[in-house]
Amino acid sequence: MSADALFEWTPADASPREKVDRQDYRRENVSDARLDRAIRLVARAGLRNIFDEWIADYRNTVLKSAPGGRPAALHAATVFTLFLVLAMEGRPLHLNQVASIIYSGLSEPQQQKLGLRVARRVSADQWYDRTRRAWEGLRAAIDPFPQTGGHRPTVAERAAAEAVRDADPHTPVRAERLHQLANMIIEATLHELPAQYRPGSYTAVYDATPVPVFGRGVARERKEKLRPHEKLSSEPDAGFYARTTESHADDPSLPLSKVKYAYELDLLVGIHPDPDKTAETPVLALGVAQHRPGADTGPWARKVLENVLSRGHIIEEYVADRLYLPGATVENLQGYLFDKGIRVVMDYKSDQFGVQAQHKGMIQVDGRWYSPSLPEELRNLGKDWYKAKRAWEAAIKRGQVLPKPDFTERFEVRAMYEFRPKEKTDAKGNTPMMCPAVGPGATLTCPLKAFMPANVNLFPVLSPPEHPGPACTNKSSISVPRDADNGKWLKYRQDYAYGTAEWQKHYNRRNVVESFNQHLKSGAHIGLDIPARRRMQGAASKFLLTTFAVAAGNLIKIDNFLAERETQSLDALLTGTDAIPRRSASRKSNRREQLEHRRRGVEGMMQRASKQSS
Repeated sequence: MSADALFEWTPADASPREKVDRQDYRRENVSDARLDRAIRLVARAGLRNIFDEWIADYRNTVLKSAPGGRPAALHAATVFTLFLVLAMEGRPLHLNQVASIIYSGLSEPQQQKLGLRVARRVSADQWYDRTRRAWEGLRAAIDPFPQTGGHRPTVAERAAAEAVRDADPHTPVRAERLHQLANMIIEATLHELPAQYRPGSYTAVYDATPVPVFGRGVARERKEKLRPHEKLSSEPDAGFYARTTESHADDPSLPLSKVKYAYELDLLVGIHPDPDKTAETPVLALGVAQHRPGADTGPWARKVLENVLSRGHIIEEYVADRLYLPGATVENLQGYLFDKGIRVVMDYKSDQFGVQAQHKGMIQVDGRWYSPSLPEELRNLGKDWYKAKRAWEAAIKRGQVLPKPDFTERFEVRAMYEFRPKEKTDAKGNTPMMCPAVGPGATLTCPLKAFMPANVNLFPVLSPPEHPGPACTNKSSISVPRDADNGKWLKYRQDYAYGTAEWQKHYNRRNVVESFNQHLKSGAHIGLDIPARRRMQGAASKFLLTTFAVAAGNLIKIDNFLAERETQSLDALLTGTDAIPRRSASRKSNRREQLEHRRRGVEGMMQRASKQSS
């Protein structure tokens, strides 16, 4: 679908004199490139028809009203398009900014692309009213949160609104549409990256970050003591985000300087599945969700992953911090990842190291199955490394200069005691495992496996178990069921031996999502950490505005990646030539200027070559 076909064009009904006046009034126009891109994104997601369908369904099922009256002067898809333009320009995401663009920031060809009729007799205030009506008409059709009229509700008003919300059978439908819409916007941005740079599959990295709101919260202890007529926050669906707590949920013992009143934004970021090829594709957000800090973290993580998979993306590997892996329940996340065949990489809390599960004589240590003959010092290796790292961090804070503790070699030694898969996991979730002292790939010799030929090159088991289980007495393999040890195996399992060089290479990629978060919070452009840029009230509106910011973040990442690739190509052409013009080094140039500098160099080189050939 072409960008020009997105909106139906009706010629403006202003007189020639009115057009001149409007042109004189107009301030800086919107960039054609940005507007075309925003139109392309909205068209790619098919939002115009989807909005019409959702709004009509809401009116029929909830409002019980038939469509009537004249067509709206402004479509919600147009408002979405201009919000995307604002996000790309790094401007505040306010309705009055959208109305200002319509009234005085569009050339006539741009109006034509959007299907707008901007007559001079329609004032700026009237365009603001139209913009708000278009936004509110869509929001009502997708907003599952209790409605209290856009002001600070009292306790009684909030309770009444929650009762209405809970009794409405259409509420789950609106919740699903809101989540779907946000991720449709994100999906549209991914296709701005040329196909040759999109990986066939991803390593997914999951994390959350706070999105502060423009409003004050009410502490939990105080809220419990409020009387029915006393007021709550203007953003009652937000909560206090505590960075220092494991779940990010509110901790009343923390001072206000340690918490933020915010929503929690969940991000599923996609990177190249091969750690050695990370630079071959940009780091982009694949999916988003928003909720109260610390609420239902495991279910939200699964919901975002399900949405990403439903859009056809292939996730090979899943990396997350301890809040999600292993913090989520098996039913919410780990079991789903296992059933989908997605590899997992995780770290553990201090009290989760060591023996985590057992099955027929095998022991699960730090996420992997090992022989029961594993020495005690190797069983506790993960805990020892954790303590050493904490001690090192404390010493660094005190100003000491110490080398970072490295237990990699010891973790590699532990691998010789590990059971290894004999076959792939079957359809029922059973995984055949072989003892490390059995088979052509054996890494140990054990007196309990006397039927195996002697091999002096293998390390001998010095302390076999006194009462061996089937894992030690069988001659071939033992099957590990999906629910081994009441699900403990799935909760802690991971696909790389903890602490080894391979595990570190994969787990350390979790840092990319932290970098992406900082990219979104940068005040120079997106400013996700600046609540004044998104002042519209309501959890649904806040989520959509935040999604526009994430979408802009993806587009910036894509543009920077493509500019870097072009820069590298131009540099390759210019290598060994004097085609790059001399320039002042009085200040550091930005990426766009550097790229233009190289383009001029290539153009100059081609012109000289053309003159020489003629």
